[in-house]
Amino acid sequence: MPRRRTSSSSSSTGSTSGATAPRPPQGRGVGSRAVRGRLLTDAPVLVRGPLLADRPEGRYRWLTHEIVDAQLPLLVADTGLAQSDFHMEKNRAEKAIKALDAALRTAPADERLWHELPRATHATGDADRLAALATDLIGRGTRVLPPRTEALLDELLPTRRDTIAVAG
Repeated sequence: MPRRRTSSSSSSTGSTSGATAPRPPQGRGVGSRAVRGRLLTDAPVLVRGPLLADRPEGRYRWLTHEIVDAQLPLLVADTGLAQSDFHMEKNRAEKAIKALDAALRTAPADERLWHELPRATHATGDADRLAALATDLIGRGTRVLPPRTEALLDELLPTRRDTIAVAG
């Protein structure tokens, strides 16, 4: 078995330039869109909700002091957004919606996901579904929608304010 050269081992070429910085691991498919698509498609299956939500009482308490508990929702949201973009580029709005929904199970407070969901829903061409989503977003909690998402809803559903005024 060949020995791995470490940064402290001498160079076989006799170079005196010093140790090189380690490169991040890369697989054979690192540049392949097909491989990236496969990994992005497989990722949401692994997400079922918040980190260790079903853990037994008193177990893994140390995680509450670790940054991983805060980082996981961000990583899941980033992956969901990347997968959604990947599917939207291929005109697969339903798969983009599924990716966003999967990410929302772990990162329900991430406004980026809530902003992209109407865009993906609009791409389905189902106006009633988009209107129902807009109503759900507006009625969600006591918070006001971020201005960016509010503007997107105005763009995608130009008559929604008229509908709200008539209903109210």
